[in-house]
Amino acid sequence: SPEGLPGRAAVLLELRKLRLWAVQAKVRGALEREQEEICTMHERIYRQLAKTAAKYKQTLDLQVQQRQHEKWERLFIERVQYKKVVADRFIMFRDMHLTRNKQLGRLHERLSRELNRQRMDDNDRRLEALKANDFEAYKELLKQTYGPLSDDDRFAEVERFLQETEEYINKLTKKLVQYKAEEQAGEAVQEAITEARMLELSEEEVKARATAAQQEHMASNDLLTQVHTLGGDAQSRFTQLAHNIREKVTRQPAYLKPPKAGKLREYQMVGLEWMVSLYNNKLNGILADEMGLGKTVQ
Repeated sequence: SPEGLPGRAAVLLELRKLRLWAVQAKVRGALEREQEEICTMHERIYRQLAKTAAKYKQTLDLQVQQRQHEKWERLFIERVQYKKVVADRFIMFRDMHLTRNKQLGRLHERLSRELNRQRMDDNDRRLEALKANDFEAYKELLKQTYGPLSDDDRFAEVERFLQETEEYINKLTKKLVQYKAEEQAGEAVQEAITEARMLELSEEEVKARATAAQQEHMASNDLLTQVHTLGGDAQSRFTQLAHNIREKVTRQPAYLKPPKAGKLREYQMVGLEWMVSLYNNKLNGILADEMGLGKTVQ
């Protein structure tokens, strides 16, 4: 403070010191008496007292160690029990989730089968309606499957489907033409190699002639040019390029002798010509079944 007097905290501290002075004096007197008693104690009694104190200290240490051991053992048992509870709950939830996932999987499989069966049934009904030329029934089935559509929506859906079909056929045509061109180039390479070896040229010259023949054939190949210049829709371009080697079948094969002077019908001759074209152009084809087109006689 400005007058130099001690603060309130210092005054309280001095007051407490004064109150403790009597207690300190009493404790100090008791310690001095005990020390004086020990110093004046007989040696045999002193040794017995020291021995008793050591035993007491050892007993206290053992009790402390035992309490610590019991504490750690209790903590260990609690931890093991806790881990067991956690593991049991994990197994319970895992089994519950596995059971639920299996049930959901079976449910999805059943719903998928029902949906696929319904779609197949709808497709079959629409196909039957088209076969019977019942377009009203066909439209009604479309409404049941896809819902009511406006004329613009139906036109856009049909336009999208036709456009995707056109793109797919164009890609298929390009792959087919590329395969045919590579096959024809391979034949030209083989011819060039055979001709060069007949002239007894070196291997380098044989390879050079083979490379030149391949490049020349690929550059002048009509199919690679027609795939970009040929007019018409995608289906007609694919047919013309796939069946570029044409052989007209004008009469029935002589070795075919059906009973009672039977003859192939006109559409059967068309199918036969198609199969001949498949063979000449090295293509695969599929004959539809249950249509009465005469596959066996063809």
